Amino acid sequence: MKESRIHPNWLVGSLAGTVTLVVLASACVLGPVCWKQWRIRWLVDRVKGSDDFARYTAEHDLIALGSDAVPQVIGLLDEQDPGHRHSGLYLLGRIGSPARSAAKTIRSRMAKEDALYRAYAAETLWRIEGDLDSSLRVLGDILSGDDWSARAEAARVVGAMGAAANRLVPVLQEALYDNDAEVAVAAYDALCKIDTDFLAKTGSEKGVRREKDDKSEEKRPPCGNWLKRSMRGDSTGRR
Repeated sequence: MKESRIHPNWLVGSLAGTVTLVVLASACVLGPVCWKQWRIRWLVDRVKGSDDFARYTAEHDLIALGSDAVPQVIGLLDEQDPGHRHSGLYLLGRIGSPARSAAKTIRSRMAKEDALYRAYAAETLWRIEGDLDSSLRVLGDILSGDDWSARAEAARVVGAMGAAANRLVPVLQEALYDNDAEVAVAAYDALCKIDTDFLAKTGSEKGVRREKDDKSEEKRPPCGNWLKRSMRGDSTGRR
């Protein structure tokens, strides 16, 4: 009987083919994952760039990626540049509930950050957790604080919360007399969003800023037709 032998060249070729198949299979499985992670990292780097258009488009794409982008977006909260940290909060808030894993990190940084960061953080936590009460407490304290940019941002956030934030109406009415015009504008816009009929309810004597030397009554335009610009409080201006 003739003894059968495996030719060495056939064995080498078979092993090489097996390795190739394993590599190709791994590429099919891991390739899309690696590509997605690389793309997220690239988008986060663009968010930190100086090109406004590139930054906005990168933010849009990161928000669309949802929970997949959260781990790398959380890294923005560790950046030294406050604008980058604010961008991280903005993105996590717009991703919404899929970013709930970031809540602990956000809270741990609030105590050591300034009032403007806390205003952004309050909005982000409200958007990802739905905890209105905690966010309103933080925003109410900020509206009574010394930082005008934080007061303006806090008023904007309260307005974004709509009618559910009506407990802060008295604080917003006081803010209409704020020495900083941007705070007063943000407070007015917030009151319009919380209650579109607030001017009719309060009358023209209330909720109106007047110059000391002007005896005539300053009339506000109807709610919803006055404030058309965004008020974010930092150089990005995206909120």
